[in-house]
Amino acid sequence: MWPCVRPLMVVIFVGAAHGILVVGPKFIRANQNYTVVVSNFLPHLSKVELMMRLEGEPDDGRTILNVTEIIEVWRRTTKDITFHLPEDLSAGNYRIIIDGQRGFSFHKEVGLVFLSKTISCLIQIDKPVFKPGDTVQFRVIVLDAELKPPSRVKTVHVTIRDPQNNVVRKWSSAELHAGVFENNLQITPTPMLGMWNILVLVDGEVLVYKTFEVKEYVLSSFDVEVVPTDVPLEEHQSLSLTIAANYHFGKPVKGHVKVELYLEDDKRDQVKEFEMSGMGQVTLRFNKRLELFHIQQDVTVKTTFIEQDTNRTVVKESQITVYKHPYRVELIKESPQFRPGKPFKCTLQFRHHDGTPAKGVTGKVEVAKIGYETTATSDDEGLIKLELNPMENIEKMYITVSGYSCK
Repeated sequence: MWPCVRPLMVVIFVGAAHGILVVGPKFIRANQNYTVVVSNFLPHLSKVELMMRLEGEPDDGRTILNVTEIIEVWRRTTKDITFHLPEDLSAGNYRIIIDGQRGFSFHKEVGLVFLSKTISCLIQIDKPVFKPGDTVQFRVIVLDAELKPPSRVKTVHVTIRDPQNNVVRKWSSAELHAGVFENNLQITPTPMLGMWNILVLVDGEVLVYKTFEVKEYVLSSFDVEVVPTDVPLEEHQSLSLTIAANYHFGKPVKGHVKVELYLEDDKRDQVKEFEMSGMGQVTLRFNKRLELFHIQQDVTVKTTFIEQDTNRTVVKESQITVYKHPYRVELIKESPQFRPGKPFKCTLQFRHHDGTPAKGVTGKVEVAKIGYETTATSDDEGLIKLELNPMENIEKMYITVSGYSCK
């Protein structure tokens, strides 16, 4: 039944062999203009003449629409023609017929869809679910076929009904201002629970309806968040975690928390339990040594939080990344390739694992094949700039950074 603003559908019919393109709307409405656009791409005729006819009849075969127009379209031009449809147009079978004239062979026939409604409507409410005693704020928006406030519709009939279809409140002549009616409904402290609806009518015809739910207040649910307190590194052989438990409106939750650590698959490394209110911190030292064979590896932390007063439980499974090195290093090259015997400029970009530049990182930079070795420190942007001088016989260079420390 809704949404009630109907999208524009366009039909395109093409005489490909003839080089004629005709474009027009798929829908027609009473008392509206119907415009068709014709383009002539014919290479051999300077102009074409077409007869366009709109026809329509109800199921009993009576003619209720029969209008004809003649149009001339010159080569490599586009021309439009407009039909004004009568006010008393009713439901039926409609089509547009196009025939070539004066010896030009062309025939196309396409069915059209009649839309009885000349206005559309939608309802907006401030939220989908209300509790007893709440106020429902709503807005009714009425538009014509051109998505403008309708000039002929000044009022609408609005009704709000409860789940048993009882009329709770109605506005028999709700006045529209620029196509909009706004109002509210105060729900009683002991209402009928369930799905309510708002219904909008114009001239006795239903334009749109929208439902909302009224239900008893329930305790607000809460969420648990688990994040690393520090960036986990292989050398730490532990995780430092911060755990936060808060209701959705922000108030901290008191309860009992159990934290389980899994270094690989389903093998639990250890478990810790403690009481907390809103936020807590815990350090999990690995019982089994974790060795990284790549630059990073994920471990699993399963956190079970039980609320103190209600025993409601939230279980959160988190993937925590452990890194092999404290920084990430990226090689930024001035050009994609170096030329043997020519200076080659490049830059080492040091970043923390959160993406921020790592400044003050000191380390030994080596390029073994050309005998390059230096100790350098990253600047405020985390950069170490290098100028290398590869010999004539060098095809590849490998840059290594080791023994780094941070000021």
